[in-house]
Amino acid sequence: MAKVIEIESSSSPEAEILRQAEAAGVDLEKTLAEAKAKAQGLGQEAHQKLAGETEAKRKTLEGELNAKLAAAEAQIADTKAKAMSNVETVAKDTAAAIVEHLTGKPADPQKIAAALANAKA
Repeated sequence: MAKVIEIESSSSPEAEILRQAEAAGVDLEKTLAEAKAKAQGLGQEAHQKLAGETEAKRKTLEGELNAKLAAAEAQIADTKAKAMSNVETVAKDTAAAIVEHLTGKPADPQKIAAALANAKA
């Protein structure tokens, strides 16, 4: 240890080499710290980019799913309306047939329609 102090305080070539080595060590630590900070920055940028891309894809898929859901709901509503229309037609025809069978005369379509409307209300 005494030799290190002696070398550091002298103006010998060994002292110069020691100072250069210490300076190189400081520069190396500075360079490593800068590289670490840059790597962390790049990692954060990549994370943010991926998060943004993921969010954009999620929104796109969500929009597509909402459109498909709306189309399916519209198709269900249409099918239901058609089915209900068929039920009403069957009910009118059945009521007319029953009235004609019981009375022997054709049923009044307006009275059957009024009776069905009254039954729906």
